[in-house]
Amino acid sequence: MGVLNRLIANRKQLQKQAEVLLDRHGDKVVDGIDKAARAADTRTGGKHHDKIDKAARKARTYVEGRRPPGGGR
Repeated sequence: MGVLNRLIANRKQLQKQAEVLLDRHGDKVVDGIDKAARAADTRTGGKHHDKIDKAARKARTYVEGRRPPGGGR
């Protein structure tokens, strides 16, 4: 069985693990989103700043919406 087939077969388990990690470490994920957005903006010379910023805001909003009250467990 290839890697892709195994990922598809284990999708629900992987999704649950990702949700647990996101709930526990959402603040670190948000920091990573911001860092990746800055790096992408720098590498493109600001040429795609609007698109990068929009994507980062959407990702940040998703992560922050999943956080439990109080910021973590």
